[in-house]
Amino acid sequence: MMQVSTHHYPAVPVSSVQMLYQEPTKPYEVIALVSHMNSLGLPISWEIAAVREEAAKLGADAVLIIDAKQHIPFVTGENVTATGNAIKWTE
Repeated sequence: MMQVSTHHYPAVPVSSVQMLYQEPTKPYEVIALVSHMNSLGLPISWEIAAVREEAAKLGADAVLIIDAKQHIPFVTGENVTATGNAIKWTE
């Protein structure tokens, strides 16, 4: 997680954090870049859920998924990653 906003918000329930896969039309502020990775070969949906949990801890209204993929490096085995912007609506 990399905080990019100077604002700090109280944590919210994970269920209240919207999952977005395209740029929203509502105005928003990016509060942090959140990401999660595992090398256990777990489904990518688990990584996206972990990103949502991190966004909830930061008080985000939504998380805009900007990258989610599975890598199969030759030496290190399988890695699954998800990255998103934790956002807060400004209106």
